[in-house]
Amino acid sequence: GGQVLDPHPGKRHKRYNPNRLEELEQLLVGTPVDILFQTAQKLGASSLDEIIKASGLEKEQAEDAAQQLINREALMDLNGKGLFLPADRVTALTKAMKNDLERFHQENPLRPGMPREQLKSQLGVDATVFDALAAQMAKEGILDEVGAKLRIKGHKVRFTQAQQEQISALLAQFDSDPYAPPSYKQSVDLIGEDLVTALVETGELIQLNEEVLLQQSIFEEMKSAVIAYIQENEGITLAELRDKYNTSRKYALAVLEYLDQTGVTVRKGDIRKLRRK
Repeated sequence: GGQVLDPHPGKRHKRYNPNRLEELEQLLVGTPVDILFQTAQKLGASSLDEIIKASGLEKEQAEDAAQQLINREALMDLNGKGLFLPADRVTALTKAMKNDLERFHQENPLRPGMPREQLKSQLGVDATVFDALAAQMAKEGILDEVGAKLRIKGHKVRFTQAQQEQISALLAQFDSDPYAPPSYKQSVDLIGEDLVTALVETGELIQLNEEVLLQQSIFEEMKSAVIAYIQENEGITLAELRDKYNTSRKYALAVLEYLDQTGVTVRKGDIRKLRRK
């Protein structure tokens, strides 16, 4: 003669847990809208079909309740593809993401953005939910998505005058010998690892391997030259690139290996060819 209030409890609860008793009471006397909303809160991000099925309501009744929740924006489609989450949960996660990003910027002023994986791990949500939230926040102008990093909209790395002077002195050395500039270790010895990392992460420099750094513009120039040379000659060797730029084997090899790793070229014996036309 009993009445099943929650056919999908998900986990065991303590017998006299006041919060759980309140939930069951709401299931007993609540409207279909109340019941469906509580089900959505319990399930987390789910499809509408999953929420309806777990609610225990009749299908037509549950569909009507779901539409009411969607219309009043109490239930939100996170990714526009049917992943629903209660609006209060979306608000809480959005606030947490924003706070975590602001804290990261404050603690790491020389970093242009926070790694996506680090932020996702801190939030404790799965990738689908995280990506949907990040995309929505970017659309709303709260944050910027920059490759594998996220940052608060408008955030920029700002160097002190002393740091800028150090950077200018280093870049002057890069300008003086652009195809064989200071190594990573030499650069770190000159201005410190934090500033070198900042230059790499902001795109001023590109790190081809553990030893070799190049100015981004110089790398792009060499990359374009390699592609054009291969198109004209059906391939390029390390020696040909080295001689073209009057550089050392170390730098020419670093450029070619980086192009291999990034899918621009492929090595066949001593020759590099374009991976795709």
